[in-house]
Amino acid sequence: MADEDGEDASGESTSDIEIDDPPTLAEHVAPVSERGREDVVLVAISGPDAGRRFLVPPDGGLIGREDGVAMRLSDVNISRQHAAVSFDEKQRVIVSDLGSINGVFINGARVSRGEVLDGYRVQLSSDTVLRVRFQDPCETRLQEEQAGAQTRDSLTGLPNRRELIDRVAQELSFARRHGVPLSVMLASVDELKKVIDTDGHRGSALLLSAIAELIREGSRYEDVVGRYADGEVLVVLRATTSAQTKSYARRMMEKVRARAFDVGDVAIGATISCGVGSYEVGGEDIDGAVPLVERAEAALAHAQQQGRDAGGSRPSSAS
Repeated sequence: MADEDGEDASGESTSDIEIDDPPTLAEHVAPVSERGREDVVLVAISGPDAGRRFLVPPDGGLIGREDGVAMRLSDVNISRQHAAVSFDEKQRVIVSDLGSINGVFINGARVSRGEVLDGYRVQLSSDTVLRVRFQDPCETRLQEEQAGAQTRDSLTGLPNRRELIDRVAQELSFARRHGVPLSVMLASVDELKKVIDTDGHRGSALLLSAIAELIREGSRYEDVVGRYADGEVLVVLRATTSAQTKSYARRMMEKVRARAFDVGDVAIGATISCGVGSYEVGGEDIDGAVPLVERAEAALAHAQQQGRDAGGSRPSSAS
C-alpha cells in the first residue's frame, strides 16, 4: 500500500513501479446490426403446462393438442388445433381462434381474431392461460440454456429429479381439481451395475437413455419420462388408474426385454423392474408429490425382492 507521498511500504516510489497492463486489442467497436423484430414467446402461467415457454416461429404457428403443431399443449380442454399466431404486414402479432370449443380470450374478452402486445394474457381453457412476451433473441437463447441446465439431467438429457417432482405436483393438483386419477411408474434397470463395471458410467447413461426413449415411444404425449435417480426412470401418467398403470408397466417391461441396446462395442439385453404409485378418486388423499413417488419407490423395492423383471403397485387406498 502506498502512502500519501507516493511510496509503498518498502519505501520504493510507486512512480518507479511498472504495471503489466496489456494493450486493448480491438481498435474500434462495430455496432450491433438491427433486428427484424423481437422474439415472441408465450409463457404458460397456469394449467398443466404451467412454466413452459413456447417460442413463436418467425412465420407464426398453431397452438393445440395435435401432433405437429408449433406450440403443443397437454390440456385436455384445448382443441387439437385451437388457435393460430400470425404476423400481419405491419409485423403486429395476431391470435386467431380456429373454431375451438372453448374459445380464445385476450385479456378477458372472447375474440375470433385480435392483436396481442407484450404482457397480454391469452386464455384457452378454464385452466390454461398464456402470457405474451416480446424479448430480445439473446434473452431467449439465454433462457433456453438456463432452463435446460436447471431441468435436464446432464448425462442423459432427460428431465431431472427436480423437474419430475415439479411435474408430479402440477399433475396432482390437476387430478384433485378435475376428479381424475394420477399414477407414477418408477422403473429400475436391473443390469445397470454390470454395465457400469464393464462399460463405465457412459455405458450406463447410454443404456438408461435408450430404455427411457423406448418407454417414451410407448407413452402418450402428456406423459412425462425422466431420470429420477441412478438407473431409475420415472413416468408421470395423467388420468391413469393403478390398474391401467400396472398394465402399462407390463407392456414397458416386455418392450425392454425384447430389445437389444448398444452401450459400447456390443449390444446387450436388459430388463427393468417397476413400481407403481397412484392417487385414486375417492381413495386416500396424498400429501404432495413426494409421498406419491414414495409409494412407487416402496412398490419397486417390493418388486425387486421378487427378483429381476418384476413389478408391483401401491394405490392411494393402500394402508
